[in-house]
Amino acid sequence: MQTKRKIISIVISATVSVLLVAGVVLAVSTIGTDITTGGDVAVNGGDITTTAAALNISDGANNLMTITDGGAVGNVNVTGTLNSAGAFSVATNKLTVAAGTGNTAVAGTLTVGGGTAVAKVISEITAAINLGSAAANTCVVDTAAVTGAALGDAVIVSPLIDDAAWDTGSLTAFVEGPASVKIVYCNPTVGVVDPGSMTYRLTIIQF
Repeated sequence: MQTKRKIISIVISATVSVLLVAGVVLAVSTIGTDITTGGDVAVNGGDITTTAAALNISDGANNLMTITDGGAVGNVNVTGTLNSAGAFSVATNKLTVAAGTGNTAVAGTLTVGGGTAVAKVISEITAAINLGSAAANTCVVDTAAVTGAALGDAVIVSPLIDDAAWDTGSLTAFVEGPASVKIVYCNPTVGVVDPGSMTYRLTIIQF
């Protein structure tokens, strides 16, 4: 009877050992062929690694996403549309897109169509400005404060009220010094023109 118990004990012990070894082998083994599943693949607490130069995700016919080895980081290429339900950012704050509004902020310069990079755009509405009456073939000038404006910046001036003066004369603006913009109205006619008092939108473009 004791002999039978010893034999059973040995068999159970051997079986447990085999199962433990199998579990360890299964945990650390590398699968050298494809894995096909109709359900989800979950990795809980582990890593997905590859020794290849690229990790591809496909639908069997088309390559949908590729992660290539960039050294300390990976480069991701997506074929199709990249959708994010949350906010999107690059390097924390270099490029951010707010999820709720779509508002986009660029920390560096912005290049459109391969043209000149734009560093910053400032847009402000002035207080009411009365340029006064411009005599024949003369110009009238006034100054507005725009925080951040600097010499060499491009300026676009837009009156917020329509006036007959705009039909006959020219309205321009330029930065004359730090945070100071001159608004100039020139009257090329033989009569007196008065644009009247109004507010202006000043748009400053920095390169």
